[in-house]
Amino acid sequence: MEMFFRDTVVPLMPWAVGLTAVLAFILMPLITSILNGKISVKMIIGLVALLVLIFIIYTISPGEGWAMFDTAKYAKDGITETILPQLGGIKLMKYVETCISSTLLLLGIAVALWVLLEIFNFFGRLV
Repeated sequence: MEMFFRDTVVPLMPWAVGLTAVLAFILMPLITSILNGKISVKMIIGLVALLVLIFIIYTISPGEGWAMFDTAKYAKDGITETILPQLGGIKLMKYVETCISSTLLLLGIAVALWVLLEIFNFFGRLV
């Protein structure tokens, strides 16, 4: 079972994440915009802004391996080095740091906007 996960599941996970991202962030909004033309421009602007944000975070991520992964169980197998060797290899740490940083940044933006809109809503009721 351990070999199955190491040899099959772990190499397929980047493809699964990529496919899920394409379906969730590109294909479904495109279908929605085709069905409702009014929101298509806003959707395209938001999608481009999200992709630019992720690209910027990816380029500034250092991608250096952490010391705890040097002694990991599968470090000798090269699992912690790169993913997608067919595409020239993407550093796993750079990929993971990009995902975590993007998630935290978007979460911070969402919370800040939530608080800001609640403040506007509160003062809007007073006037």
